[in-house]
Amino acid sequence: MLLHILIPDQSTQQRFDPFNADAGNGLFPNGSYITPPPDPSRVYTPWNTTLAKKWLSELKNKPTIVTIDNEIEIAHSTHQDMHPDPIGYDEELKRVVDFATASKEVLPDVPVGAPSTCSWWFYWTSVIGWSDTAAHDNIDFLPWFLAKMKEAERIAGKRLLDYLDIHYYFQPDTTANDAAAKALRLRMTRSLWDPNYVDESWVGTDPQNHQWNPSSVNLIPRMKTLIKIYYPGTKLSISEWASTNDDDITGGLVTVDSLGIFGRYGLDAATYWATPAEMGPVGLAYWLYRGYGTYFGKFSAQVNLATPNHDTQGVYAGTENGKLTLVIVNKNPDTAIAFDLSNMPSGTYFIRHFGGGAGVAKWQTTISLKANNYIVVPAYTALFLQQK
Repeated sequence: MLLHILIPDQSTQQRFDPFNADAGNGLFPNGSYITPPPDPSRVYTPWNTTLAKKWLSELKNKPTIVTIDNEIEIAHSTHQDMHPDPIGYDEELKRVVDFATASKEVLPDVPVGAPSTCSWWFYWTSVIGWSDTAAHDNIDFLPWFLAKMKEAERIAGKRLLDYLDIHYYFQPDTTANDAAAKALRLRMTRSLWDPNYVDESWVGTDPQNHQWNPSSVNLIPRMKTLIKIYYPGTKLSISEWASTNDDDITGGLVTVDSLGIFGRYGLDAATYWATPAEMGPVGLAYWLYRGYGTYFGKFSAQVNLATPNHDTQGVYAGTENGKLTLVIVNKNPDTAIAFDLSNMPSGTYFIRHFGGGAGVAKWQTTISLKANNYIVVPAYTALFLQQK
């Protein structure tokens, strides 16, 4: 009996290299998977640690951090043409150990981050599912991974993982972008830190993990606790995150709020997904913190609010070289908030803000403050103050 196996070319694949008929994405034009999958070796050169070391050694601009893989747990879907088989705990760990070892041999002073996991679901299991978790003593993936990387350090005689690197995207759906969706978007930053905030998505009703308080994401404190338990000394990185709507003023306010939370809770590194427009809401959120000649303090300062409402306001303070910096976010769509700035050092302050009724209007100047001042922050506005 003859067995005929279809090897798709440019006429049958959804996308392909016009200069190489064999190099397609492994999907039919309707988006369905080609079965059996084409042999990846026909169009790809297998990547290995020897090639990785050669590439790293020849880089003219050395990286500040090396991350191993990127959302590798879904590679069978996103890169079905390269790796059609689902990736489980063991393969993901082996890839990280092998390539981290290679990186440390070539660039011993450059930190390594991994596993760059894509979402809440894959923090706790693999794409294979709970049978894979059960096969690993019912230990959720990231705790298991941290413990194994600690063991890898003992075997290698050196640390191979410097940053626990994850991706984080808010799970609730705000695509409607109506008043309710905007309010939800602005509340969702609580998932970064608040153990009392039940996530307003499937995570809050069907969390699918074996962790404490599983319906609350509580992202940064949770991950720092896992690090403390399973691999102390590891830093925490969120190498992908986003506002959920870069073109809406609420996306800019979410970004300001998130950056303040990152500072308050000691996140070590973060990278925004995609490049926002410089004068758009998210671009202005970064301008607020990082505009020419300004900085946000390296050391936290205490801020007390009489009646804090984290759904509608955020206040973040820091100090550097004895100078105070303060960021206030008013997430109310139509209500100004008055703040009593008691016991702030008097003197001249650089001030800048964006938002308000004009949407993304920005403005900056210097003002004088006394020891006690009321300051009114308009609706949908973020404000930055820096002591001169």
